[in-house]
Amino acid sequence: MSLQNTKIALMTKLDSVLGGIPAEKENAHFIKPPDAKWAQVFFMPTQPTVFTLGAGGLDEYRGLVQVSIRYPEGTGTKDADDDCETFRSQFKAGTMLVYGGQEVKIISCGRNQGRLQDNWFLVAITISWYALVPR
Repeated sequence: MSLQNTKIALMTKLDSVLGGIPAEKENAHFIKPPDAKWAQVFFMPTQPTVFTLGAGGLDEYRGLVQVSIRYPEGTGTKDADDDCETFRSQFKAGTMLVYGGQEVKIISCGRNQGRLQDNWFLVAITISWYALVPR
């Protein structure tokens, strides 16, 4: 059990929810589609805090996964609204994800205001989570 397993649990679920949306991830080669929606994924853990003491204790990690989805400019907001609702339904508060014995609990999932950026309509979805990781 580890922070790495925490990340894998989150990314595995995220890949499932993204479905066929191409996604740029940390330090991986990616070619942006010229005229179709695409996403950027950011895994952002905080520094751990002590949850229980001792060599066999637990550290609490909290963090965010931000999914920034870009839609072709001028195509309206329906596709973005639908995608955001899909994320909200799959990352409900209290949802437990598990990988390699490591549990990750979802705290919340929501979106920010859409905006135009570099000829794309950008909507960022933020998923808050926490995990207790053995030392």
